[in-house]
Amino acid sequence: MAGDKNFKYPMLDGWSTQDIITVSNLYTAVANAYEGGVNRDELLLAYDQFKQVVPSKAEEKQLDRAFGSESSYSIYRTITTARNAQTKRVIMEG
Repeated sequence: MAGDKNFKYPMLDGWSTQDIITVSNLYTAVANAYEGGVNRDELLLAYDQFKQVVPSKAEEKQLDRAFGSESSYSIYRTITTARNAQTKRVIMEG
């Protein structure tokens, strides 16, 4: 699972422990989508909670780029796929 990967999750200065957990939950859900699938509703909930911590589109894009360079996974593509999905599970292709 995602926890077995050796990449760092990008964070921003000034976040509380809860903020870090919230953002990490999204990173884990996105990684799971690429590594076998994730429940669509759980993924979208994790994204909604992430947006409470990172409301800025610019910061979201910065974190997505950093996460993508670290993991090769895209938050943007995963969330777009989930929003358009008709299934309960989201499975991303490399």
